[in-house]
Amino acid sequence: MNDYNWLSGLRPRMIEVHHYKVLDPETGKWVVAPLKCSAESISNSNGLIIACTMEIVARSCLNKDGCYDPEQSRK
Repeated sequence: MNDYNWLSGLRPRMIEVHHYKVLDPETGKWVVAPLKCSAESISNSNGLIIACTMEIVARSCLNKDGCYDPEQSRK
């Protein structure tokens, strides 16, 4: 059974976002981004999703780049 079946009616308004890391070209080290982004946005930036960081948020909470600031939501 798919754990996300209960979301089927919410998909148009809600989206999964994840913390992710990207490779810093100057240092050659992985850097964790402060924002959570959709899997599509992470893929477009050649980032890697960090496991167990998924959160479901309203699409209206995303910025123009498809990212969500978890700190902003706590204010």
